[in-house]
Amino acid sequence: MSEIGDLVVAIKAKTDNLPSDPADESLVEAAITAAQVAIVAEVDANEAKIDIIDANVDTVVANTGKVVYGSVSSGGIPKTIMAGSVTGFVEDEKL
Repeated sequence: MSEIGDLVVAIKAKTDNLPSDPADESLVEAAITAAQVAIVAEVDANEAKIDIIDANVDTVVANTGKVVYGSVSSGGIPKTIMAGSVTGFVEDEKL
């Protein structure tokens, strides 16, 4: 009977030391939530940067092909641009 008693004592020692909820996933869930929060924050930060780049590209596209008012030089002869378009080298504006 001693073997059975020893076996019961050994089983009782193992089961008495179990946590109240051995399948508690709260730490895993907390780690997942923290990772999600970090990812969302990074995506939001990148989205703001993309919005700035997009606005800059829109400005460049909107200004492409526009007439530059000022002075230009064609063969050393200064010209004033009033309307239309000019193909060539545009110098610094001199008023």
